[in-house]
Amino acid sequence: MNRRSFLTDSEFESIAGIEAIKIIHDLGEYAEPVCKACGGKCCREIGCGFYSPKFEFCPIFDLRPAKCRFYHCRTVTESDDLDSETRNALNKNARRLSDIIGADLLELVFSDPPTKTGPKRWLTGLEMEEQAHNIVQAFEAGEIDQNTAGDRLRALANKYR
Repeated sequence: MNRRSFLTDSEFESIAGIEAIKIIHDLGEYAEPVCKACGGKCCREIGCGFYSPKFEFCPIFDLRPAKCRFYHCRTVTESDDLDSETRNALNKNARRLSDIIGADLLELVFSDPPTKTGPKRWLTGLEMEEQAHNIVQAFEAGEIDQNTAGDRLRALANKYR
């Protein structure tokens, strides 16, 4: 597998499989109202260098890394509102994924913990943290608008694909 940090939906599907994609999609639909209300808790928790509370949405959503596709906060995964069918399917598919996807995707997802460690973020290893940080800071300071910031962050993600 070509080790990529930023994956399109089709690239991710080819690695994870259609069944796992369906479960992640279903969880995403369930999580959407929770995520909209929380303002990016997961993005903050994983220390995403592309995150800003000023964004209306993730600027690289269609290129998001595998860890972003798998990770949801406990508000979502431990909610009593999550139906038992989805919960059982998530558990089943997590086990299935661990059996079929091999070390490459697991390494992409879990080589860095889904939390920030000290002053470093997971983007540091990609040598792009400062670039992403500068774009986000310019956006937050009002020096560039959301569309420009999003375009620049997408270009940066594409550069490291």
